[in-house]
Amino acid sequence: MFKSHWFTYVDTVPAGTKFVRGWDLAASTKSNSPYTAGVWIGKTTAGRYIVADARRERLEAGGVRKLIKSTATKDGIATRISVPQDPGQAGKAQAQDIVRDLAGFKARYSPETGDKATRADPFAAQAE
Repeated sequence: MFKSHWFTYVDTVPAGTKFVRGWDLAASTKSNSPYTAGVWIGKTTAGRYIVADARRERLEAGGVRKLIKSTATKDGIATRISVPQDPGQAGKAQAQDIVRDLAGFKARYSPETGDKATRADPFAAQAE
């Protein structure tokens, strides 16, 4: 879905770049389980995108929350944080709890639909 030749390394992030950290959650440490992943993406004032950091770990639910909180602290309060809300009441409660744990940060949650590939497709198109 993503080709390495689409990306160029930069030494410094241009001034005025605005960042968001988007998360995709999982909650298992089994070797065949999906990862919890968080990607820090910036948009420059010229409209270019920068992937500045990516976190990917297999963790239980408590570890996921610690990872999100520690990453938010590292990213800083200027970074917006996007947390997925899985369907159903449990997903809504989980998303609300995570956002509540991020008091003081620009954290929001939104309903997720479609599989991971479908959700990644718009960014893949921009990267290409």
